[in-house]
Amino acid sequence: MASGLAASGFFLSFNNGPIYQTRRSFASSSRLTSSPAGMCCLKLGRLPYKGIKHNKFSQKKENKIIQAVAISVSPSALENADHRKQLADLYGFTKIGEPLPDNITMKDVIETLPKKVFEIDDMKAWRSVATTITSYALGLFMIAKAPWYLLPLAWAWTGTAITGFFVIGHDCAHKSFSRNKLVEDIVGTLAFMPLIYPYEPWRIKHDRHHAKTNMLTGDTAWHPPYKNEFQSSTPLRKAMIFGYGPLRTFMSIGHWYDTMIFMGYKNIKL
Repeated sequence: MASGLAASGFFLSFNNGPIYQTRRSFASSSRLTSSPAGMCCLKLGRLPYKGIKHNKFSQKKENKIIQAVAISVSPSALENADHRKQLADLYGFTKIGEPLPDNITMKDVIETLPKKVFEIDDMKAWRSVATTITSYALGLFMIAKAPWYLLPLAWAWTGTAITGFFVIGHDCAHKSFSRNKLVEDIVGTLAFMPLIYPYEPWRIKHDRHHAKTNMLTGDTAWHPPYKNEFQSSTPLRKAMIFGYGPLRTFMSIGHWYDTMIFMGYKNIKL
C-alpha cells in the first residue's frame, strides 16, 4: 500500500461544509474502501474535536469531514518499449536505451569511484578562485589597453576566464567546493555575478538536470534536436545543428578523458 501511494498521485480533498476549529488532538476511525475506476478511498469518519475557536467574539462549534483519495496511475510511458521506439524515431536515433537491471543501484555505481573524488581540497578550491580572478582582471586590462588587432586574443582570454567563474559556481552548487555550505552559497552567488546570471535558480534547475540526466523528456540541460525540426530548418540552421552535434560528442569525450586522468587513471588510450 505504501509503495502504491508513493508511486501514484495522492489527493486530499475536503468536502464543503462546516469547519470545526480545535487546539487539541482528536481520535477517529478510518476504513479503506474501493470505488469505481480503480480508485481507493481512505475515508476518515467525523473528527470529534474538543476546543473552541481563537476568535473571542464567537465560540460557534462546527464539524468537518476529511476524505483522502489515492488514485492509481499507470506506469511511465518511457517504461514501454514501443513508446521508447516512437521517441527514438521522432528524435532520429538508431539505438534505444534499456532500463538498468533492478539489482543495479546508485550506491553500486558510487562504490566503483575512487575515494579521492569525494574529498574536498580547500587549497585547490581557493587556488582556482585566485587563478580565475587574476585571469579575468588581466583580460579586462588587455581589452582596455590592447590595439585593435589584438582584441580577438583579449576577448578569447577573458571569455575563458569567465568560464572559470562558472566552474566555481558549478562546484558550489554540487557542494564540492567547501565543507561550509554557507561559504559555498556566498562564493557561488559572487562567482555568477560576472556572468550576469542568478545562481540560486540555476542551481535548482541544475539539480533537476542531474535528477533526469539524458532523459529525453526530463533533462533541463541536454535536449537533442527533433528529426522534423532539423528537416524543416534553414540551411544555415542545419549547418549549426550538424556542426554542434559532432563537436559536442568530441568535447564530451575530452571532458571524460581529463576526468579519468585527474582521478589517476594513467593508461587510458583514446
